[in-house]
Amino acid sequence: NAALEGLGAAGPAAQLFGAAWKAYTANYCRVLKFCGDHGALHDVHPIAYMIWPDIYTKVERMPLDIVVSNFENAANGHSLLDRRNLAKTGVVDDRTGEITAETRPMATVLLDVDADAFIERFLAAMGANATV
Repeated sequence: NAALEGLGAAGPAAQLFGAAWKAYTANYCRVLKFCGDHGALHDVHPIAYMIWPDIYTKVERMPLDIVVSNFENAANGHSLLDRRNLAKTGVVDDRTGEITAETRPMATVLLDVDADAFIERFLAAMGANATV
């Protein structure tokens, strides 16, 4: 990707990202068969949203439970939004069937971003002399 070519001459953070990006995209290709010079930066977006909310073009508040699993769990690193309404009132613990709360917690869910603006700002934040 031409946008990443300026990383080699940039600071240490950009150089580290450039090296990690090669491994990341190679893994996407090997595991997911999604090959090419592209990949998804899922983990970066919550932080970017806190800094640049204006580039997120579709953001919704949704009722959902957030569960953090340990690295040995099969769900490690995954997000799942379960929109089923399992109880008329309250929140049902799927392990016990008990109602554990009156209302479901709300979370901000990022659904779309201005990709060009994100790439430009991300690279600028890393000190890369690259353009989109």
